[in-house]
Amino acid sequence: MSITLRLERPEDYRAVETLTREAFWGFTSPTCDEHYLVHLLRSVPAFLPELDFVAEMDGELVGNVMYSRAKVVDDGGKETEVLAFGPLSVLPAYWHRGVGSALMRHSTREAKQMGYRAIVFYGPPDYYPRFGFRNARAFGITTPNGKSFDALMAMPLYDRALDSVSGAFHEDPVFAVKSEEAEAFNRTFPPNMDMVAERTGTRANALWNTLRERFVDVRRLIDSLPRTLTYNDFYWTNLVVSGDYTSAMMLDFNLLGKGYAFADIRNVISSLNADANEAFLSEYGTNGIGENERLADAVLSPLTTLFLACEREAFPRWANASLEELKSGALLESLLRWLGTANCREES
Repeated sequence: MSITLRLERPEDYRAVETLTREAFWGFTSPTCDEHYLVHLLRSVPAFLPELDFVAEMDGELVGNVMYSRAKVVDDGGKETEVLAFGPLSVLPAYWHRGVGSALMRHSTREAKQMGYRAIVFYGPPDYYPRFGFRNARAFGITTPNGKSFDALMAMPLYDRALDSVSGAFHEDPVFAVKSEEAEAFNRTFPPNMDMVAERTGTRANALWNTLRERFVDVRRLIDSLPRTLTYNDFYWTNLVVSGDYTSAMMLDFNLLGKGYAFADIRNVISSLNADANEAFLSEYGTNGIGENERLADAVLSPLTTLFLACEREAFPRWANASLEELKSGALLESLLRWLGTANCREES
């Protein structure tokens, strides 16, 4: 099946927002904001419609990538224009079929031909080097507060394009999406909860009505969770434990800011034996994580698992435990316990 790439057209807007929502929904939390970012990007001066590409397969829109103007500001206040890209979105049913790679290779080639200097952005550092991206620290480019992380990457689009450029990378302010506005925009889409309820045969389960009725409270509780710089998955983390099991160190490599701290810690320690577990917690600590974070994880972890599982053609075995929690009522009980903390806060 061949991939056709072309510029996005106005009649594609809603379909692109929908596919972006499908691509990111439940990926790192039960909801997402990226489809609202796509909606906002088109209306800001930084947006570059000449680099807004969609991918089609058999007449269906299956992917999209967008670019916008950004800047690198040096210590003296001198600004150098660069490109930022994102979101890069691919429908889950078309993952691992070359759609994202086709969009990246085509769009970077077009940006180079148009004479743009370089691309700087945040993203998974194990994916984008295949297209020529390197850690931005190699070019003297940092985050706005002077930090450097593997997730901040850059690629010059012609020889020596970044030789005289260094400083802090600044995206357009549109990237600072407000969660409450994103949630209002999300209500204009068919609810993903219905999709999961249909796929799992649980439409009558009281969990779904409770989530709809208390969704504002759920979102508020999610926003209050301690956040982490890691990507809510120990795959992105290197754990070093000393030979005598008396000390440990965790190296975080991803700055996407989507994870919540308890889940990251749980993901790491679930793969360790008891001695390594104790050593890790002794060194890394729990960052003040308490019972509320455990209550949140008991709800968010199985929900996220179900969202991801139901996007697949066949329901995967690794989601069976979460499905049983849903059908037995255990997940609803966990949700009610968590919502009870919101009620206590309101009363106090």
